[in-house]
Amino acid sequence: MPINTMTITATSANLLAQFGPGAREERVSEYEVIESIQTALRDGSGAIPLDGVAWSIVALLMFAGSIKLYKLYRSHKLTSGPYVIFHRLAHANGLSIAQEWLLIRLARRQNLPSALTLILSGDTLAHHARAVAADTPPRRGRVMLKHVNRVHQILFNKPMPIEAVNTTNADQNENIE
Repeated sequence: MPINTMTITATSANLLAQFGPGAREERVSEYEVIESIQTALRDGSGAIPLDGVAWSIVALLMFAGSIKLYKLYRSHKLTSGPYVIFHRLAHANGLSIAQEWLLIRLARRQNLPSALTLILSGDTLAHHARAVAADTPPRRGRVMLKHVNRVHQILFNKPMPIEAVNTTNADQNENIE
């Protein structure tokens, strides 16, 4: 029996440590804070303790501010820059999205700063189209030049010069040597 009594005493000591006077004091202090807020709101006098509330408001404002800054950044990014201007010009001239992507890929393959240079000058478009066609297999080069020729007709109301359309890898290599 003494072992059982010892076990019960140890268990009650653990329960007392977990749910004893210290834990009760924490609960009482939370209730006191709530009561003080209610009293201050009812009477209109007295200070409201804002420790937790103030930090919550600051965190919420910081979160909302960061979202606002991100949206501002995104809106600025979407309303300025060479690709936005390129897209607007291409759309205004009646190019499809596929044709825009063709010009963008062409500009990237030629390491141009933007596709705007291709949309502004027919000779520049023909030159870079010939250069890319020379670096691709003959059939793909001819297909790409056919699509670029269509874009050239839309943008400048005339087809590309015939030598640009009929260029193949073999013709390009003969011209270089």
